[in-house]
Amino acid sequence: MKLLYIYRHPNLGYSISKVFHPIETEMRNYADVDSIYLPVSNYSFKGLWENIKYVQKHCKNKKYDIIHITGTEHYLLPFLLGNKVVVTVHDLGRLLSLKGLRRWRYWLMQVAV
Repeated sequence: MKLLYIYRHPNLGYSISKVFHPIETEMRNYADVDSIYLPVSNYSFKGLWENIKYVQKHCKNKKYDIIHITGTEHYLLPFLLGNKVVVTVHDLGRLLSLKGLRRWRYWLMQVAV
């Protein structure tokens, strides 16, 4: 089995990657595992597009059984069609505490970014 973990750029502060590194290390005992960090840390249109192209280029010549997007980089999902992709969505506890328009706005911010 061949796995790919995709992590956001390391300059973006606290990351879920701290949780996934031990999992990734353990998975190396059972599968062929690669991991990449996205090259651009900003969420401008140009930055997002550069990250998308980077991931597509990385996946082009390698056949992964599973690609795991390990956090807020949900925007990559439509560009990985045809692959088996797992997306970890976290930090939605705040969503449950909000009501009405504030809840909707918060949800959009999580999905859009």
